[in-house]
Amino acid sequence: MKRAILATLLVATGARADTVWDQALHPEPDRDVYEAEMTDGDEFASQAASHSGSYAAIKHSVDMALISYKNAAKAMPAAAEPYFRIGAVIHGFYACEISELPQPPTCHQGEAYELKYSKDLVEAWDAFEARAPLDPRIAEFLDVRAIARTKLVKLEPQSAQRHLNGALRDYEAAIERWKDGLYARNFEIRKEQLYGNLAETYMMVGRLDDAIDAYKESLLAGGDTSVKYGLAVALDRDERTQQAIDLIRGNKSSNPINDFELYKERVQRGYVFYVPDGEQYYYLALIEEALGRYSDAMEDWRNFIQSGAHPQYQPRAKAHLEALKTQKRLRPPLPALDPFEGLR
Repeated sequence: MKRAILATLLVATGARADTVWDQALHPEPDRDVYEAEMTDGDEFASQAASHSGSYAAIKHSVDMALISYKNAAKAMPAAAEPYFRIGAVIHGFYACEISELPQPPTCHQGEAYELKYSKDLVEAWDAFEARAPLDPRIAEFLDVRAIARTKLVKLEPQSAQRHLNGALRDYEAAIERWKDGLYARNFEIRKEQLYGNLAETYMMVGRLDDAIDAYKESLLAGGDTSVKYGLAVALDRDERTQQAIDLIRGNKSSNPINDFELYKERVQRGYVFYVPDGEQYYYLALIEEALGRYSDAMEDWRNFIQSGAHPQYQPRAKAHLEALKTQKRLRPPLPALDPFEGLR
């Protein structure tokens, strides 16, 4: 993803949204400044992309590219292209993707640093889209921007609903473009990722029926264990706990214990993340309960409740905890042969 967007920035320098109308609206000296700053920005971005030199040298080139593009935007406020390139540079060098692939050294600066640049990325690409709503390159960053919006829930919890609604719009638009074949022509993007992320966002805003449908689409497209667990959590929150337990435990040929250990490792390494802080405990508690690890489940139900995450789902967590405390919940039955039984 990063390589695709950054390659577009460095190669397609002629694909600019500014036109003769920009020249008519702004004095010629502004045009001269704009062109010079854009050229400087491209040169600095190319230097950074070469990864030659020290971390400090790469960071200096990245920061200088951002300064140049911002200066270009000031010179011609109606021009869209500087904002596309600002977002591409931030994504390429400062925004750490949820990926096991090597990341540029500039992205490993801690969560607070990354959240700041997530905000800058969203603002830049929002500005680009506002100025060039029909530019086909919008399809290249919809899912990236959606993930950045989701991360901003941690930075600006008071605006969580706005960020999540924006993420939903991006994911839904990305899926429409995927259906139209636009993603396939631009870069590799997996259907299960789009639907899985969409499902998670639906659940965060309380749209459980939509979340369950999207999780199913992701699983049918090859979604991994984290998607299966997401569906289980959505089912449980929809008061379909037995189906959730059956899904977690799988069938006779599955290895739910091994699946859970691998999942926990991925969460710890940051390959899977949840917002707001504390949401991960609901997942852990439900899985532990399904696997018969009742003491661990009780501890994580408490952790979720104490975190205050997702107030609309706190009653479900408390019901689980009370049932375990009073020993009203029986040991889960044998795993279902077909984990999708009853879901079709």
